[in-house]
Amino acid sequence: MYILIAIFEVVIPFIFIVQGQRYISSGMASIIIALTPVFTLFILILIRQRKFNLVEILALILGIFGIVILSWNPEKLGLVEYVSLGLLLIASLSFAISLVLMQNLQDDVPIHHMRNVLSIATIILIPITIFSSNTFTLHFDSLQWSSLIILGLVHSALAYVIYNILVRQYDAVFASLSNYIVPVVGVLLGVLILHEHLTLNIIIGSAVVLLSLIISQQVKSG
Repeated sequence: MYILIAIFEVVIPFIFIVQGQRYISSGMASIIIALTPVFTLFILILIRQRKFNLVEILALILGIFGIVILSWNPEKLGLVEYVSLGLLLIASLSFAISLVLMQNLQDDVPIHHMRNVLSIATIILIPITIFSSNTFTLHFDSLQWSSLIILGLVHSALAYVIYNILVRQYDAVFASLSNYIVPVVGVLLGVLILHEHLTLNIIIGSAVVLLSLIISQQVKSG
């Protein structure tokens, strides 16, 4: 189980997202990754761990619509861009599979799970790294090293522990809904920290996303 989660939660997404985002905008990438909750719900329905609920599905689709409003930036797509979108779709589906798998972990200590998963993922990624071009050509300054350390500790290790806690205390669909919040927080941080403009798209898109989260949780509690 740890090996499967390492492959679907870390190895596949890490490789495919990095490649996929090279040729399309971050806004378009966030829209594709936002499909994770939909994939998660459909997988659970297919394996009969969750009942089909039309209102819940519509709530998830509403969330995607909100992210489209929030992030949409029309761009001309060619073959390379479509391949990139395909890679991101696979990454999104891979995340969904890993969240469903996490529900089967028995230990009640989330940090133990993520320690094992990240260790296995590292072992898998090392051979891939060795055979990649320019792997050991490092020209990083102190700011870049600091960014890598923060990404490793906070956005990978800590984030995976929180994912595991959400899956165990709630369920895989609830944990996957964080993918809806990420673009909203990212855009709002851009407004607050980078002094980007607060547009009507941001306001409407954020409101639609929050509405979809409220509806999805009302469905669950009901």
